[in-house]
Amino acid sequence: MIDTRHEVQDLYARYCECICDDALEDWPGFFVEECLYRIVPRINNDRGLPVSLVLAESRGGIVDRLTAIRNTMVFAPRYISHTVTSVRVTGQEGDDLITRSMLTVHQTMSDQPTELLLTARTFDRLRHDDGTLRFAERVVVCDTESLPSTIIYPL
Repeated sequence: MIDTRHEVQDLYARYCECICDDALEDWPGFFVEECLYRIVPRINNDRGLPVSLVLAESRGGIVDRLTAIRNTMVFAPRYISHTVTSVRVTGQEGDDLITRSMLTVHQTMSDQPTELLLTARTFDRLRHDDGTLRFAERVVVCDTESLPSTIIYPL
């Protein structure tokens, strides 16, 4: 169990580093091919409503999101601090680990003070794929409906 916890913690730490270091080309590699990546407001999640702010139903969808970030979105340069805490394995279904965590994201624009962008909880399903632990499902539940006009970087 200790090795499993270490492997899970390492996955989340590397995921945060990928985002904070702006190494987003590595981001799709954190997911299995057939995966789910979803960002949903807490009120929709609590009511069982399917409406999401961001939805990708495969690694290809995540690659599309990355392509949009790098090639089509226009936004001011910023630094992101993506912090995951309280990572916990809450169960196992078959070979998948079920986990949850707490998430905060801060952003710093070059000419402005750092600001809290969002707080959230994550509900994830992790799976070994080619000997590497990856996300089979990542559901980010944001605490508010009032998010910035766009969520640019991955959560």
